[in-house]
Amino acid sequence: MSGRLSLPVGRTALAVSVVVGLAVPVASAQEVRVGYVHVMDLAGRPVTDVAQDEFEIEESGREARIVAARNGSEPMKISLLVDNGDAMRAGQAVNPLRDAVAAFLEALPPQHSVSLFTIGGQVRRLVDFTTDRQELIETGRSIFTDQAGGVRFVDAIRETLDRRYDGDEAWPVFVALLSDAPEASAFMNDRRFLRFVNDLRAAGVMIHVVQWSAAGRDRPDSATSFAVNLTGNTGGRYRSLAVATGMVNAMAELGAALGAHYEEMSSRYVVVYERPDPPGRRVRVRVTRPAVGVRLYPDRSLDR
Repeated sequence: MSGRLSLPVGRTALAVSVVVGLAVPVASAQEVRVGYVHVMDLAGRPVTDVAQDEFEIEESGREARIVAARNGSEPMKISLLVDNGDAMRAGQAVNPLRDAVAAFLEALPPQHSVSLFTIGGQVRRLVDFTTDRQELIETGRSIFTDQAGGVRFVDAIRETLDRRYDGDEAWPVFVALLSDAPEASAFMNDRRFLRFVNDLRAAGVMIHVVQWSAAGRDRPDSATSFAVNLTGNTGGRYRSLAVATGMVNAMAELGAALGAHYEEMSSRYVVVYERPDPPGRRVRVRVTRPAVGVRLYPDRSLDR
């Protein structure tokens, strides 16, 4: 007997209603959705060779078109975005920043590839995706601050996703280490931002942010609202710090947490589908292979 599971659509829908500080329209009913599916044999062991054409998804009996189904067991592909703007220098946070980058890389399990970027003023790639921790750590310890007063947080994610990811990764991840500098990205149109968030969700992107505020509070023009928005909408973690030296422990904890989270979630398939027209109230996922069971999850949030 083939495996199937149905859930109310509210538990599997990837709505983008958690938008902080932006006046945006409600997302279209035709948006692409993502579900995370655990397939197991009769003994409860993960089945890791299910092909895309073996998955079927319906909403209230209406078939959905599956766009992609990816095995989640490939390593994470992580872009590490570091704010090296003038706020870090002014707050005497350069050494804690360098130590925090090293702490994250040392805590992250070695199989996951990482690229290193600075995003103060402009987006600069320092190291392309690699598992060479020594190269990453040495480069991170040589980061210097830029005179720029702003940080290009949103632009860095958008540009890096477009240029450095293939689009078929099972674990596309962004980790940002930010100050409270003003958000200087050009990508600020509300409608474009909503579409951008939907695209992130459809691609299974997770964004995590550690942010230090030099004044012990958030500036009204800082990247905070975008950081909270994007981490909340992608299942990531947002952490705010009042002391620069706290960046080191926060980044080490995040690196270890990502590794543990991967071990827990890597047996789940990432299934991307287009909702039928009209959409339904209940989602059912089925695998046509006999003698398997399935379990459907709405996300793979780090903190849920």
